[in-house]
Amino acid sequence: MIMIGQKKQSEDAGVSFSPSVSDRTAVASVRIEWHGEWSAAVSDAFAAMPYDHLMDPMLVRRLWENGLGRDRQKIAVVRALDGRPVGVVPLRKRGKMSWQLLTQYVMPYARFFVLPEYTDAALQVLGREIDCDNVSFTRTPVNTRMLRPEESWVVALAPTYAELMQRTKYARKDRQCRQRSAHLTVLEDRYDDLPEALEHWQAKWREQGSHATATRKDDLLLSFRILAEQGRLKTFSLHDGDKFAAMIVNLTGPDTLYFLLTITLEAYKQDYAGIRSLLASMEWGCAHGIAEYDMLRTSGHYKRLWAQPEIRGYRLVRCPYGSETLGCTIESTKEFLWNLGHKDG
Repeated sequence: MIMIGQKKQSEDAGVSFSPSVSDRTAVASVRIEWHGEWSAAVSDAFAAMPYDHLMDPMLVRRLWENGLGRDRQKIAVVRALDGRPVGVVPLRKRGKMSWQLLTQYVMPYARFFVLPEYTDAALQVLGREIDCDNVSFTRTPVNTRMLRPEESWVVALAPTYAELMQRTKYARKDRQCRQRSAHLTVLEDRYDDLPEALEHWQAKWREQGSHATATRKDDLLLSFRILAEQGRLKTFSLHDGDKFAAMIVNLTGPDTLYFLLTITLEAYKQDYAGIRSLLASMEWGCAHGIAEYDMLRTSGHYKRLWAQPEIRGYRLVRCPYGSETLGCTIESTKEFLWNLGHKDG
């Protein structure tokens, strides 16, 4: 579940941002070109940008053309005044007014894909209300108050798995987990398990009443299949004979292994099937020279055993009608209602 407002700075509430002369000059340095279809101009803009593993153009295009909500999508090509593409921002409508980045929820971070020197200007001239979590930037914006840091839990992997176990004092637990799950077979990159795993994942969220989350299943499956075709998906499945027990799905980056999704059937939780899949991912990362394992957001107790929190993503809100004051008021109301509905008692 996404926890909204946990790191909000109260002193920012109700404060509007008035651009300085230099800010207004920066805003004047870009223009937005909107596209309702994937056109040659969009492909050319992607080709002109540096490659980014979180915004692979093939994945973005196929998600755009085959994903959920094709009639509610827009692509902003950000251009410098000389016509050069300096950013590509695919958006999907969220609700009646607001929009979110297209890769929200299917990639570990929703990349705001704009060159560093144009990030602030692009945010100012987009002209859309944006409500998005875990956004990453090529350079963090400095001129928006509706930007809230979100911590990821990042494991620094050791040269060997044995060293990682020693450093984290987890060697004994590792042996216990392997003993408890010894009757389960660990299968690497068995992509045929993805549909069944996501069916269980969807059912779990529906049971918890999170129907909006459950509807993301098809987009996730589409994205996972594309990543698998590209050789960028790393999975470990656990089976009890012919029966599916658990699965973890990861994305490989240049130096990072990103956690994407895990599902463990209730009957196999006592066998530590989910933990075993996580350990298999870390062991693979150590063996293949991966520098770190990014476990993303939320601070479950088990993450604290392995990782240190780092700010790698942000909650981004571009306010209705460009009003920071109105946006802060709306965010404060959301935070109050969320806390009211989830307070201990």
